[in-house]
Amino acid sequence: MLIAKLAVDTRYQGNGLGRLTLTHALSLLSHSSVTIGFELVLVDAIDTNAAKFYERFGFRPLVDGEERLFLTTADLRKTLEEGSQ
Repeated sequence: MLIAKLAVDTRYQGNGLGRLTLTHALSLLSHSSVTIGFELVLVDAIDTNAAKFYERFGFRPLVDGEERLFLTTADLRKTLEEGSQ
């Protein structure tokens, strides 16, 4: 699954809205992965700062030096479990 166009207006950045939006999207994807059966979540980070944001949630670069990152569904579930504790 590809997460596309996930962003927070610059006027509201730094208030936790990105974290809230991403964790909600990841929660929905985690539940969907059971029925749909996909193994990866992909994101195309707009820049290095955005890539670092996604890396805090366990995403890793698909190819070194690029802003396309991935998270396996197994790691997705672990990330959500850790976040709920």
